Amino acid sequence: MFHESCFCWKVEFSICHVLIVNYFLSASTKEVILGTENGQIYETAVDEVEKREKYVKQLFELTELREAITGLQQMETASVGNATRYYVMAVTPTRLYSFTGIGSLEVVFASYFDRAIHFMELPGEIPNR
Repeated sequence: MFHESCFCWKVEFSICHVLIVNYFLSASTKEVILGTENGQIYETAVDEVEKREKYVKQLFELTELREAITGLQQMETASVGNATRYYVMAVTPTRLYSFTGIGSLEVVFASYFDRAIHFMELPGEIPNR
């Protein structure tokens, strides 16, 4: 079962969107991905007993067009041997990005440092009728 929720951290960057994938029976979250106002994506995990993050690491940064990440969706689509296949969507005001790969989220995003990032342009202003 999954549960999505939001909460605040005292950090040095502004977080625009938080996606928490939490198994109800666990004492800590699984991966939590965070999107910032300047196009960075971070991963963390939170210990629910101590209410503290276990770690925070930057996974990716949009460098071509720095925009706020206003939405994130993470899916585990399949198991391949002992590894997991991930699909992550990140939404900015003008683009929908998609990331996919096998392994940890860190491995998935690292593979995009030397290859093209897949995105779809979102429509601009809709004229008044």
